[in-house]
Amino acid sequence: MDAAGNAGPYSAQVAGRTGDTLRIEGESLLPAVSTDAPVEAQSDCCGIHWSQSAQLWFRPAAPNQSVTVAFTVPTAGTYRLRMVQTLARDYGINTVAIDGTQVGVPFDAYHSPEVTISVPLT
Repeated sequence: MDAAGNAGPYSAQVAGRTGDTLRIEGESLLPAVSTDAPVEAQSDCCGIHWSQSAQLWFRPAAPNQSVTVAFTVPTAGTYRLRMVQTLARDYGINTVAIDGTQVGVPFDAYHSPEVTISVPLT
């Protein structure tokens, strides 16, 4: 309808989706399905307050070590992964994989001298 109330032609069909957010806290996924290095839930420290006052803290001692955690989504669909990581002087480059397939680019978590939190990574 236009401003005068006259009906016009139908528009093209469109699709839409909801803006619902599924939020999963890394530390809530413990215990890990598998790991070859220590992993634990670490409470707030180093001047940082993480959401839910904790983070998943993986402490590899060598390259190519990994931690695998499991989660499910409530319904089939398309999801966008967005995450925040801690940056520190004793952190290195890491990658994220879903169902064994790397997503995104390697992320350099090194930061000195203070511990900080990354911008949201998508």
